[in-house]
Amino acid sequence: MASHFGTRCPKCDYSSSNPETCDSCGALISKIKARDRDDEDNDYYTPGVNRAGAGSSFTKIMLIAVAVLAVVAFAVFQMRESGPTTSGTGSVASVFTENFDTEVVNYSATPVLVDFHATWCGPCKTLAPRLEQMASDYSTKLKVVKVDIDRDPEIARRYSVQGVPTLVLVKNGSEVARTVGALPLPQLKSQFDPHL
Repeated sequence: MASHFGTRCPKCDYSSSNPETCDSCGALISKIKARDRDDEDNDYYTPGVNRAGAGSSFTKIMLIAVAVLAVVAFAVFQMRESGPTTSGTGSVASVFTENFDTEVVNYSATPVLVDFHATWCGPCKTLAPRLEQMASDYSTKLKVVKVDIDRDPEIARRYSVQGVPTLVLVKNGSEVARTVGALPLPQLKSQFDPHL
């Protein structure tokens, strides 16, 4: 028989004489009411979702994402700080505004082939292995470096680069040859061979 006094069960709407447990359905009345009070205080509550669990999972995911971004940012910073390798091993090194004059303009051991490129540029990606091959084939008589025009636009302006990929051969601080586009390796060699 339903009680006409006492605590109303939020689950089955029965007026229970027990303020803790519903006499009809056995629900824990005090816990349901406490949860409902918490949920009313939060605008982002979605019925049927365990808010505490969802919040802690979201927090964990955000902390992991922040940690991953911090590691990636640190790795990029370390690569930029270490600068290019200029040992003449036949690899294509990146140069930046901070070291461009030292690595290109004032470099006198060999001519320097500068690849003006961008990370979003498809032809630049096509050209990259050809430049690696040139750096390997001419390791004793040519230094090959690359400049990202988005990171260092002032260098691109200095050499009047209108499109990418653009290759500029610098010898004793002056431009002596230039190509634009992803030319085949034999054509690249024929363009730059006379200046080496």
